[in-house]
Amino acid sequence: MVALREYEICRGLFHGFDYSKWKNGKGDEQLSLLNWAQEHILLQEDGKQRLLQTVTRLSQSLCTGCAQ
Repeated sequence: MVALREYEICRGLFHGFDYSKWKNGKGDEQLSLLNWAQEHILLQEDGKQRLLQTVTRLSQSLCTGCAQ
């Protein structure tokens, strides 16, 4: 399944990033987590481009057939 493959690629891009506060943190902690997540991606070689491409493919795979 394409969606699962793309999801796993996205997840891999965040490997090593602690996003536990997204589920358990307060609002301000969740918001600050977005900045750290962005930094995590930008520090990777071509991280921004790889994430954008993968999220686009993931979105497209989930919406296949939605616009009929």
